[in-house]
Amino acid sequence: MVKSALISRHIVSYKSRHPLYGIILIENEEISDVIIVDDNIPASALFSKFREWNPINYENYYISPGIIEIGVRPEWETYVNITKMAASGGVTLLLEEKSIHTEITNPIDELYCDIGLIKRIDSNNLEDIKKLKKSSAFAFKGYLYPPSNKVASLPNDLPWLLSKVRDTGKPLIIDPSIPQGRMLHMASPCRHMNLEERIAADITKDMEFSAAAFPESIYPDEEGSPNEEPVRWNLNRTRSGIPTFSSSRNSSKIAEPLRISNKFDLNNHMPDIEEEDTMRSRGRTIMRDIKKRRQSSYHDIYEDLDYRIKVIESDIQAISKAEITTYQTAGSTVYSKQLPRRRSSSFSDFSFREFLQAVPQEEAAQPAPPMSSIQKRLKGKRPMPLNTHMEVTIQKDRIYLNHVANIPDKWELKGVKKILEVLQAESCKVHICNLSSAAAVNKIRQNKSTNESTVTCDTCPHYMSFSDKDIQDGDTRFKDYPPIRNQANCNLLWELLKLKGIDIISSHHASIPSEYKNLDNGSFRKALSGINGLGFSMQIVWTALSSVNANDSLKEHYIVRLAKWFSMHPAKLLGIESKRGSIERGKYADLIIWNPYQSISCHTYSAMKESCIYEGRELMGQVIKVLVRGMEVFDNGNFQAYGEYLKQNTIIKDF
Repeated sequence: MVKSALISRHIVSYKSRHPLYGIILIENEEISDVIIVDDNIPASALFSKFREWNPINYENYYISPGIIEIGVRPEWETYVNITKMAASGGVTLLLEEKSIHTEITNPIDELYCDIGLIKRIDSNNLEDIKKLKKSSAFAFKGYLYPPSNKVASLPNDLPWLLSKVRDTGKPLIIDPSIPQGRMLHMASPCRHMNLEERIAADITKDMEFSAAAFPESIYPDEEGSPNEEPVRWNLNRTRSGIPTFSSSRNSSKIAEPLRISNKFDLNNHMPDIEEEDTMRSRGRTIMRDIKKRRQSSYHDIYEDLDYRIKVIESDIQAISKAEITTYQTAGSTVYSKQLPRRRSSSFSDFSFREFLQAVPQEEAAQPAPPMSSIQKRLKGKRPMPLNTHMEVTIQKDRIYLNHVANIPDKWELKGVKKILEVLQAESCKVHICNLSSAAAVNKIRQNKSTNESTVTCDTCPHYMSFSDKDIQDGDTRFKDYPPIRNQANCNLLWELLKLKGIDIISSHHASIPSEYKNLDNGSFRKALSGINGLGFSMQIVWTALSSVNANDSLKEHYIVRLAKWFSMHPAKLLGIESKRGSIERGKYADLIIWNPYQSISCHTYSAMKESCIYEGRELMGQVIKVLVRGMEVFDNGNFQAYGEYLKQNTIIKDF
């Protein structure tokens, strides 16, 4: 019987908004007790009282529950590397989803954290549906659209599938994106190719325009009867005092083509000075009125959030920016003074004498009208010659804005709506994963508040820590599906996280070699999707939260909430909260000992570190030690292989 104890003034407990001072007693693999003491009691007193437990003083460090990662794809990475990456970042339980690109079978040898299985369900393995209850998986997962040429999507009969999964008592994790084929082809034309074909493919011939500029439906989000009376544009006031716009657009009608006149009327184009002053005055009056109304009744944060997300849904900023980049290769027209002036070649064979002979005498006798002064000055002169040339050449498939413009967040929203609609008729424990769209997350939040839904969702740290403006052209390390979106969407994800709209944060890590990430060429269209970021999720989120202008009390509260996003909520989703996810008596001693206020330079243990988006980045939060079931698997860069690959029989026995 092995006994140990950890003393800390910062034990993360869900019983308090802030970490507490106490001692954790560990016997074998489990927590024997958590004793909370008064802040005035010195650590030496705890050493004396619990001497037989061999206490270790981590008085100035924080102790949080171990992280539970859901949906990691090792792909080309070995279990040794993938579990080292996980353990170094505080992960104690990692749920593995089998590869969607390769058929590599990794040997289970040295593991540095516990691993469980996520069983993938698709339309090709429905004959095994009766075996789901006996499966060794912690959860099941499916895609509404095939993620690769090796994986099929979920069957169309979702209610039947949900009823079968419900009988197992396990959750179904669903990736909700439902793309439109043409636009997806523009973003990733090699998506369903074999890996060898993908590398050799020539995809440069169809990059003349962005498919996102030509959607299937003009107004895909607006549903209604063709007989509905259109509503005129008007400025309304919500309870929060924020103006909203109601649309006169009718989804049943096709928009007329834009008519562009070849004539340019300068008088109609530019307002006169009096009209311009009137327009400015009206603009100032409207903005002053909006500001007053916001200040007078700005109290419903959820309504405000809904409004701003609606604005993001109709935003065409990404498409507009992508369109601008297409003009960068158009070249420029310059006037060249070096080239000699010359007469047009069309006059080279012209004979003025022959022309006069051909003109009737009565017409030739008429005198020519007098020339104006301008005509006299311009007589004999010709325009300066033009020299048109290409100044720059840009590989368009390297431009990230072109890539993200072809993957709108409507695809995620469409899938979320479909799932929520099915769940109204057939209940099941469903988790919607890997969301980058704030609108899709907000749809789930609204459904929870109105229907008391049990649907949960997650997002990834890279969707919140990066935006499209942070990604350099050709940096295909950042290619993911769905993609990293604009800054406004990023900001809304943070607000949804703080307002409990997001339940879980998970890396959704995928190890992709540099040759399949196409790092040399930088083509987003050929590169495989997937982010290499396992082991830094907690630090990424904490770095952002600790950098805001918040007092110490709020920052301490955020540390408690970190544990909920990374530990407690994943444990509840998987139904293992009786043994994992928190620091309580009778649970496994899965613990992270760390210093959240110490900066670190990220170093990944991945064999594909060149594709890691966090490599070399400065973050807050140094992980000192990690315990898996009471055993140290990570200690300041040193590893011990105490992890296990968990099977269903051990789950039933222990949980």
